[in-house]
Amino acid sequence: MAVTIISKNVLPMPIPAQSPYPVQSIPRSTSAKIQDQQGKLVAVAALVRYTNNQAYFILQHLDTSLAEKAVTVSAPDNENPLDMRIDAIFDQHPDRTFMPMFIQVHYNPEERLVLEHLVDQLAERTLGRYNLELRKNMTIDVFDSDRDNFLRDNAGFIIADKLRLQQITINTAEALNKLNLLKGED
Repeated sequence: MAVTIISKNVLPMPIPAQSPYPVQSIPRSTSAKIQDQQGKLVAVAALVRYTNNQAYFILQHLDTSLAEKAVTVSAPDNENPLDMRIDAIFDQHPDRTFMPMFIQVHYNPEERLVLEHLVDQLAERTLGRYNLELRKNMTIDVFDSDRDNFLRDNAGFIIADKLRLQQITINTAEALNKLNLLKGED
């Protein structure tokens, strides 16, 4: 069970400007970011490679106003291809329902979710381009919620496990009081 503890004495740090542990400092990680047309940071993610063929995706920040919109991105000339900028924003996603099966499964349209752009660029740069579907494994944890349904339903080949985790938020002072009461009963 994942637990988020919030203290009333300390304000939560905004992500990604003051993240307690920046993804760039994780060993064997490759990070990517996307900015909007005005230069505002929209998304930050990293792919941590733990074997030659396996990696774990970490999403550190995603602007909720663009999370479900299709966007086109580009990397500014002569710069890091993992530092991307949004070129255009679309309210509708491309409909590939009646396209040939190969196109539905393997073709990556230019208009995709911000998260899809991050995942694809990081996977290519970290794990390579060839045989990604056959020989390589990338783990992405998505929540079973409406917020993540488009990514979950359109990400391609997904293998899910039966493990269900819950994220909760508790008041630190109340939790400590309860623990102290229980400790006193022993």
